[in-house]
Amino acid sequence: MQRHFSERVKAAKQEWATVPLEISFRSTDAVLDIVDGRLRREPARDGVALDGAEIRHRPWRAGHAGRVELWPPVLPDPAAEGRTLGPAGRTEAAEAPRARLARMIAQTVAEWIRTGEPLPSRDRPIRAGDVLVLVRRRGGFVAELLRELKRLDVPVAGADRMVLTAQLAVMDLMALGRFLLLPEDDLTLATVLKGPLIGFDEDQLFILAQGRPGSLWSALRARTEPWAVEARETLSALLARADFVPPHALYAELLGAGGGRRRLLGRLGYEAEDAIDEFPQPEPGL
Repeated sequence: MQRHFSERVKAAKQEWATVPLEISFRSTDAVLDIVDGRLRREPARDGVALDGAEIRHRPWRAGHAGRVELWPPVLPDPAAEGRTLGPAGRTEAAEAPRARLARMIAQTVAEWIRTGEPLPSRDRPIRAGDVLVLVRRRGGFVAELLRELKRLDVPVAGADRMVLTAQLAVMDLMALGRFLLLPEDDLTLATVLKGPLIGFDEDQLFILAQGRPGSLWSALRARTEPWAVEARETLSALLARADFVPPHALYAELLGAGGGRRRLLGRLGYEAEDAIDEFPQPEPGL
């Protein structure tokens, strides 16, 4: 296409200039040297090099520090497959490679901060805010990495993009809101009872639901076991409060003094913090 347009422009007696676009504004010498060196070899250069021309990038950030480390790929652990626990013969799930890679990265960053790894470009020890993790796609690996970083007390800004309504913590909070609007919705109430905000186990939910004559909410109000009484009092207090305060105030009380945030994180892990923090807040002045 370059030759095609060059010939057409010159045939029209107009000026044609070939602009190589060799300057990179994002990377440093260390990264670009690795990329160019790999793309000079087959088969990587096939389809990339233009008419056999040398592939070359020049950094705009000339003289900036940089380093490239190549880590071995993290593969499934064959020794963990089929491993069993206890006389019942339950199979222990092998840890996913992405979880082990997330732990390796988090441990590396934590070690940099702990030992004061030098940051030559700033002439000081590295800080958590100096580290940016780029991923090919926002999937399960991001959640694994956030969990590991928070477990090691490494300050992390969290995911830069998320579908808020797809986060488990937000789904639990929305289920509670639907129950407060319609307590007779059995499926929603069962979701709230089994969720971290109430914490019923399978046996408790079965005892409550099996053979009940009416709605699940009516069955809960009729039970006298301590676990049922505690759940009923918690939900009744929220129902009464919902008549007098706006939704954001109700959720703020629940997540704060009500202990909801603690229960959500206890069940879902530290990675749920980002979703809880982004849960809709009141507009300024309201």
